[in-house]
Amino acid sequence: MKNRKVIIWALIIVIIIFVIHAIITSGSGKDDNEVFVQSVEVIEAKYGPIEGKLFYTGDIAGINEAMLISQTAGVVVQENIKVGDFFAAGQTLFVIENGMQKANVEQAKAQFLAAETNYEKAQKDLERIEKLYNENVATKDNLELSQLNTKAALASMKGAEAALKVAEKQLSDTYISAKFSGKLGSKKVNVGSTVAPGVEIGKVVDDSKLKIVIMVSENDIKKVQKGQSVNIQVEAIDDGLFTGRVSSVGLATDRFGRSYQVEIIVDNNTNREIKSGMFAKCEVGVDRKDTALVIPEKALFNRDEKSSKVFIVEDGKAVERSIVLGIKTTEIVEVLSGLSEGDKVVVAGQQRLENNMPVVIK
Repeated sequence: MKNRKVIIWALIIVIIIFVIHAIITSGSGKDDNEVFVQSVEVIEAKYGPIEGKLFYTGDIAGINEAMLISQTAGVVVQENIKVGDFFAAGQTLFVIENGMQKANVEQAKAQFLAAETNYEKAQKDLERIEKLYNENVATKDNLELSQLNTKAALASMKGAEAALKVAEKQLSDTYISAKFSGKLGSKKVNVGSTVAPGVEIGKVVDDSKLKIVIMVSENDIKKVQKGQSVNIQVEAIDDGLFTGRVSSVGLATDRFGRSYQVEIIVDNNTNREIKSGMFAKCEVGVDRKDTALVIPEKALFNRDEKSSKVFIVEDGKAVERSIVLGIKTTEIVEVLSGLSEGDKVVVAGQQRLENNMPVVIK
């Protein structure tokens, strides 16, 4: 009896499993003849203008910038300018205590004056001895001695003159100035600060024009020429769009050997809104065609520098095409070969396509 019950329950379980399998199979089955159709978006290839551009970034600097460095030791006793103020070339910006230097200059002047006087006296004595020698009154020894005295006096005068120049230079070093006109960009000292040779006083900037240095790759450098126009975006400024020009193109690579230095010059606006140290995005126009066969850049796949692949729609199917690229931008690319005007190029949905797959255009 017990065995009979076991057999009955086993049959019930088998029947249940069979029924569930039949339901699942019938519910998920599909016709072997059913074909999956991918939905895509297309744009027709057409002729139009295109301008190739290179995109690089760089930091903005004044056309002239310099760090003021102390050449002497002492205490800052005078500050003639504030950060942001304009100054003229050679204008004294800071003064370092210089009482001792002034005294040294006065002493050197006195020593030079004395040496100069001795030299003039020696010259007159030599002229007198030469006259007496020619009259056979003075001896040759007298003449030679006078000549030696004159040479010694000349040497002494030149030494005193050199010492005066050194003293004047030491005094000049206490007056801090710049070689060009501009603005004080920053300062690192105040009245009462103690400085020493090599200590930074402040930074001066001529921002009447600005320069941006970008590092261009070896693949792009052949496209960059002096005088090319550059669109510049400075995000730190409202409506921060400016135009500059390439002023120089480097001839040697950087220490890594893969990029070249390109300098761009841009006129600052009347409000001098652009500041040294700001970050700039540079768009260099390098190629332009008024008539080129163009398609959207987003249509490309399996892309490299000169070629790519796209899908076009023909007779309801996606057909893979290899194309040769010309000028490229971030939005459109030029097609040199592989497509014709009017070809319907897939721009959305191509990631799931295979060659000759049926498609429907949205």
